[in-house]
Amino acid sequence: MENIKEVFGTEMSAAVKELIDQGIDSKEIDQFLEQIKPIMDTEPLSAELPTEQIADDLVATNLVQSESRLECKSIDMPPHHTFKSWEATLINIAIAGAVPALGAAVAILRIAANKDDLTIGFGPVLGGGFIGGVSASVGLICAPNDTFGFYGNFSGLIGAIGSISLTAQYTFLKGGIESWAGAGKGVTIGGGDVIVGSVSLLMDEKEEFAGVSIAAGLGIGEPLEVYVSYSVSFLKIKQQIDCSGSNKTRVHDIKHITTNWNSVQFAATDTQCYWMDTDDILRKGVLKGDKFQDVIHLRRNWKGTELVAQGEYIYWSDGDKKLRQGKVSGKEITEVKVLTDNWTAELFTADNEYLYWKDGDSILRRGKVSNSTIVDVSHIDKNCTATELIAANGFLYWSDGDKKLRQGKVTEGALCIKQILAHDWIAGKGQFAAFNNKLMWCDNDRILRLGVV
Repeated sequence: MENIKEVFGTEMSAAVKELIDQGIDSKEIDQFLEQIKPIMDTEPLSAELPTEQIADDLVATNLVQSESRLECKSIDMPPHHTFKSWEATLINIAIAGAVPALGAAVAILRIAANKDDLTIGFGPVLGGGFIGGVSASVGLICAPNDTFGFYGNFSGLIGAIGSISLTAQYTFLKGGIESWAGAGKGVTIGGGDVIVGSVSLLMDEKEEFAGVSIAAGLGIGEPLEVYVSYSVSFLKIKQQIDCSGSNKTRVHDIKHITTNWNSVQFAATDTQCYWMDTDDILRKGVLKGDKFQDVIHLRRNWKGTELVAQGEYIYWSDGDKKLRQGKVSGKEITEVKVLTDNWTAELFTADNEYLYWKDGDSILRRGKVSNSTIVDVSHIDKNCTATELIAANGFLYWSDGDKKLRQGKVTEGALCIKQILAHDWIAGKGQFAAFNNKLMWCDNDRILRLGVV
């Protein structure tokens, strides 16, 4: 192209000369410049970027109340392509020259992608959210390792550069550019005529959080903060839907362990079960097949409440606000220690690593026990409405009193729902235990059941 300076400016002319000196084929450069030439006809945006920030719980507080606005569907992410290094250099110069505000945004997002290990796509705003308009999606992609590319059709992208105005459709995914193809389902919120603020939660094939797509200003803020804040907000939104599209119970191979279950407290680990019947005797037994065996009496006149098991230890309170830890050795409970003398938990459970509990303030906490002290306490759900809660094998199981049994895990420091296991769950507090991939529960009919998740 002979008139590079006139069409693209001095910076482009100098860049082309340098690339040719580096051995890049001038014909390839000319062909690429012809393809991106329409960018230079784009009307420039304001030189100042808006300072819009994404509130931590924007969607959770404003949109989560209406289940009719939640729609889960399978999606096909638009195909993505990576620019060669020299192509990335030239198209960035063209964008910065034609649309300075967009050029500045591209530079910021490329830095963020490298620094925070994020893949960031951004293009024209799509009515009805990213999922609703996925087939027509075009945009630019910034990814780690200084990767720069685009999604959708290239000629469509060039024609749409001017449509990436002060508001753009952002897509944030954790990891390299290969994560772009990993999203298989999505939940759209605020679709229809709602453009700005229309949001899509993206999930992988396991229905776990993969990323988020949102319409927002070019000055959206720190990309990593946006990604994390929406991962937290959408964990709550995801709890309202079952992406399987089915109300079928996901607990299978259900067996009856006993038809005369009288327990009022119940806990389990991978190897042992503990329970207290109405006779105030704390028992320990091993579940072999579908029967309890090797049952022994650990303690008579048991006054403990909130019985929880973790490895070779059990935890309980005697109703005196003291949380105790004891080691189960054969037929005895030894090395009893008081972990805290101000225990007010309403819900309490444990897995192999953490204790989980909820006081009367609706905050679900977790922490570890070290040297007879609960340490590393963090808040994993600030609006916990569970009425019963069990932990096992890295997962949490709970119901919010709505007859839905949920399974979730802590991701990015927050509780994330993985799936709804049952829609007719009526097991009460103290009638529910879990270990490995199995659940045991009683539906207040004295039948203790065993099922596989």
